[in-house]
Amino acid sequence: MNDAAPGQSDANGDRISVLVVADTDTLADRLDRALATIGVHATIRRINPQADDTSEIETQRWDAVVGVAEPAVDLIGSTRTDQGHHTDRCAEGDSPNDAPPELVDVPFVFVSETDDEQLVSAAIDRGADRCLLRQSGSAAWDRTLADAVVSAIESCRTRTKLRQTTNELQRIYDTVPAMITRKDDANRILRVNDAVTDYLDRPREDIEGQTAWELFDEYGTEFQQMDQSVIESGEPIEGLIEQLPTPSGQNRWMKTDVVPYRDEHGETDGVLVISEDITELKDRERQLARQNERLDRFISVVAHDLRNPLSVANGRVRLAQEDPEGGHLAAVQTAHERMATLIDDLLTLARQGQSVSERSPIALADAVRNSWTTVETHNATLNVEVSGTIRADAGRLQQLFENLFRNSVEHGSTGSRAPPGDAIEHGGHDLTVTVGHGAAGFYVEDDGPGVPVDRRESVFDPGHSTTPSGTGFGLSIVREIVNAHGWTITVTEGSAGGARFEITGVDFED
Repeated sequence: MNDAAPGQSDANGDRISVLVVADTDTLADRLDRALATIGVHATIRRINPQADDTSEIETQRWDAVVGVAEPAVDLIGSTRTDQGHHTDRCAEGDSPNDAPPELVDVPFVFVSETDDEQLVSAAIDRGADRCLLRQSGSAAWDRTLADAVVSAIESCRTRTKLRQTTNELQRIYDTVPAMITRKDDANRILRVNDAVTDYLDRPREDIEGQTAWELFDEYGTEFQQMDQSVIESGEPIEGLIEQLPTPSGQNRWMKTDVVPYRDEHGETDGVLVISEDITELKDRERQLARQNERLDRFISVVAHDLRNPLSVANGRVRLAQEDPEGGHLAAVQTAHERMATLIDDLLTLARQGQSVSERSPIALADAVRNSWTTVETHNATLNVEVSGTIRADAGRLQQLFENLFRNSVEHGSTGSRAPPGDAIEHGGHDLTVTVGHGAAGFYVEDDGPGVPVDRRESVFDPGHSTTPSGTGFGLSIVREIVNAHGWTITVTEGSAGGARFEITGVDFED
């Protein structure tokens, strides 16, 4: 019997290590000779389960364990490990000899000295790979034992390699950022990757084995019909785009491919569902669509609104050439100023379409007062009824208030209503503009004539103005600033009958 250290291979890489659990050396010697007969070099060690320390079964690296009689049955479980744990930690390409001892799934060959069926059944139940009835003095039986040991080792190495391959495939599967779901022809989920567990916020064991109806009650029938269509036709469904809710209630845009999954015979026995979250892409598409829409509006405005003052200026220049003293150059200057105003507002409107990149805490009341001082308000009065802090782009927030104040002053009428409060007075129209707290935000209202119901949507359209001096871009700029912050603006009737602009979706800081 060879007592070399276990787990060592010879130069040809075909040496195996076997631990024999028996009370004498007889079986170990016979196995050693039988293995040599079939050309297998072996390192064999024997321990006596009655007298020796049996911890070697767990602490050493053995290619196989051969146990004799009833005392060996209780040791069979010592060669078994958690295969899920083994799969996760066994290094890629390792043979059983290469893996850490505590992870090796060691084959156990049980040798019974009697034909006790209960004993053999107990060995099988504990996980024995092979069970043989011992026959004394038979060379043929010795060869059978050697063949059983080699076969058990080869089977174990095959299982180990299969687990490693499966583990590697799962790692690749989980590395893919898209959600991948393998389903059978009954709409049952067989395998998912990490992206699916992250999206559903559920552990893998709560997903695999479930049907689509159990996980997605509202969409189960739709998914099943789609899967069945792919299975029956053998043709994939590609590029399906739909909006689906997450378990947290968020709506996300998903791009999905459903492709047939074929077995080793080429038969379709299920589907592979590949879904990609394209919400950010859809957001960019919408942003691009808005930018294109603004561009179309700019082209229209440039072609129409700029042409009028340009025509006036050209006509007056010709008249000035004929009559230098006719005062025509003043009209040219006015036309140029009008074009400059239109161009400034167009550039402003274009810039407001950009997303807000930096926000800072802003005291809302201070922003209101500062904006009021930069607008020609004549004799209008500001009433400040807001407080608190919001996060916003300071420059754009000021422009929002400036344009709303300018709109009120330009379209307001003479009146005597001036509610008490924090007022700042200027010379001109007797108009009061109030800024106060609204539902989930704030409002700006005046006590002027207000906005007719049938025009409350169109007031935000570029170029919409009811005054000859207006460019029609002020409220359009306001809407772009509001949208860039993720807020919403609507126009309604104020408490005093004038126009009231409500900005909602604004979070106030504590």
